[in-house]
Amino acid sequence: MSKVGYWDLVGVTLVILASCVCSAGCTPQGQSYSVFGLGSVLQVVDYARNAELEAYCRTLVAEVQRAVDVTDDASDVARFNAAADEETVPVSALTYDVMTKAKEAYDLTQGLYDPTVYWLVDLWGFLPRKEGATAPYDRAKTEDGALSLPDERYVAAFRQLTDMRKIEQIHTEGTDDYALVKHGTATTVEGVTYYARVDLGGIAKGYVVDRIRDYCRAHGVDKGYMSFGASSLLLLKNRKGAAWDLSLTHPRETETNPTYCTLPTMDLTASTSGDYQNYYVVDGVRYSHLVNPTTGRPANGDLLSVTVLSPNACMGDALSTALMVGGLDRLKAFATGEYAKANGIRVVAVYRTDDGLAVYSTADDLSVHLE
Repeated sequence: MSKVGYWDLVGVTLVILASCVCSAGCTPQGQSYSVFGLGSVLQVVDYARNAELEAYCRTLVAEVQRAVDVTDDASDVARFNAAADEETVPVSALTYDVMTKAKEAYDLTQGLYDPTVYWLVDLWGFLPRKEGATAPYDRAKTEDGALSLPDERYVAAFRQLTDMRKIEQIHTEGTDDYALVKHGTATTVEGVTYYARVDLGGIAKGYVVDRIRDYCRAHGVDKGYMSFGASSLLLLKNRKGAAWDLSLTHPRETETNPTYCTLPTMDLTASTSGDYQNYYVVDGVRYSHLVNPTTGRPANGDLLSVTVLSPNACMGDALSTALMVGGLDRLKAFATGEYAKANGIRVVAVYRTDDGLAVYSTADDLSVHLE
């Protein structure tokens, strides 16, 4: 088997994947390139050397970026976010499609994946902003560089803004007119009124990966892989037409023991969420970018890392986030439930026990070397 290390830090991902390409000798026989967008890097290795795939990837990433970038005032999502309640905001068919998939994920996870968590993620310091942008709830960093904790008034207020059911999608069948509108979301803190906003970054990379997978299927590209930052990985077949040996990142020992398990994988996607990707520590407590919509706080339960293996990267991205937030018991219930079985979804998770760390998995052929 060829080996791929699925790391959750973008810079390390590129080093590992690039070295894998060179050691496998695929550069002369295939093609590899990087596409920057959505705050990350899409790394593509194509053994079929499809002449149009690179142009397709670059165009697609740029289109999705223009649709969902929260820092670009001209993007569909930024224009929607700037609107007040009852303002109808025209959007592209692509944006409408991503929103539709986001709502499907919201319903499936009973709200644990919710793009309207925007204000809470920004409150806790994890949302990208335009250069120089400030907010009334901004606060100073601690001596070690972490943020001090937010005012509880804002946590309570922004929880009220987290409800995907208040976002309406409008489309007249047979037309190219698409729009979004928010209803009854206004909340006021310290004289400032806030309306619901969305952040589709949690599934946008998966959306791109799914579109690339569809292109590959339509054009006979069946060998290679595509890795989009820390979120989504598409594994086709390796150069010899067999499975890849996928390694998953250890959520704590990223230097001495960088991976904790391996499994043979091909023709599916992998999405990982963990509390080690983007976090800070205050008074010994870890606060990560994974904010629970129901509590308004970063997830701080028994799970450290969740990887979802599925045919669908977009839903896999949403599920890995939701399962991390929901905790081990809900993860087990989902992983053994009818939806996961019917849709070919497997789950691998690292969780905390009284004796240390352990692995839960519904994936076959898993080789665990957790220390």
